[in-house]
Amino acid sequence: MTLISYLIRCAIAALSLVPWYLLGILVGLVDKRNGLRIFVSWNRFFLRLLRIEVSVHNENHRTESLSGCVFTLLNQTSLLDSGIG
Repeated sequence: MTLISYLIRCAIAALSLVPWYLLGILVGLVDKRNGLRIFVSWNRFFLRLLRIEVSVHNENHRTESLSGCVFTLLNQTSLLDSGIG
């Protein structure tokens, strides 16, 4: 992905964030489930727009139950590092 392409994609994501989330908030006041679905749809759009792939691997033993816990491992190529650095 070239720099110009990346900047255009970031601009599209930024410009679509406010209206999409505002719609999600307004719909969420009436129907919580559909409001959440709108938030999820923007997140999916964002991931596809920037070609971000999320993969989940469970490296625990089968006997261990996570019971709803989420553990993350961030490395230098993660999305957060590029935003912070």
